Amino acid sequence: MLRLVLIAVTLATSQLASADCARVGLTPKVLTPENAAISIGGGIVVGTVGLSDGKLDKGDTAVHPGWRFKGQSVTPVIKSIAPGLAIYQTVEEVELVDRLGTPLVKVKHANAKARTLPAPIVKAAKHSGKRGGYHTPERVTVELDKPLPAEVVAVVLLDAKTATPKSWWLVDASSRTIYGFVQLDCTPLPNGTVVSAVGDSIKVMYVDATGQVSAPSAAITIN
Repeated sequence: MLRLVLIAVTLATSQLASADCARVGLTPKVLTPENAAISIGGGIVVGTVGLSDGKLDKGDTAVHPGWRFKGQSVTPVIKSIAPGLAIYQTVEEVELVDRLGTPLVKVKHANAKARTLPAPIVKAAKHSGKRGGYHTPERVTVELDKPLPAEVVAVVLLDAKTATPKSWWLVDASSRTIYGFVQLDCTPLPNGTVVSAVGDSIKVMYVDATGQVSAPSAAITIN
């Protein structure tokens, strides 16, 4: 049974908000839960989300060289997964703090082998909406062959030819039935986001809450 798993609006970019949307900005959000167990290859996942009265800074809002693991002076190794989505890599018991030392999340080392996420199986990818229309959002809807794995927090859309990440969508797998990311047309997208259109060939991959990334799906064309 096909499940509707993903709806994303791709109308605005973080530098092209309309006048009535000027007070909406972007802010980083830690997607890894407190005391999560991190395996080799994983880390703390940070994504970019909308924020009322927030700022629209240059660069990637999810990447903060000023953030540290408490008690360490070196900058964490930060792996960019998609525009506005990054993994602060670690396999140790650490606490991530911001540049002022404010605690963000504490994680622990997993004693078990890293979990292998299955590659998504995409049954259909559809585009709707109109670009440039006033308050008319564009959407790309992806249908999978089965519900998302429960631990997945983000789905990344890649260019099928170059494997370059184009965009990512925050998902909630708690219901295991319908997963929706609805971005209002007044909400800016992270810098570097590439809008997908009809005819684009894409691949999809999963990112879980402990920074494990799946292999990409087979290529599929958006219609």
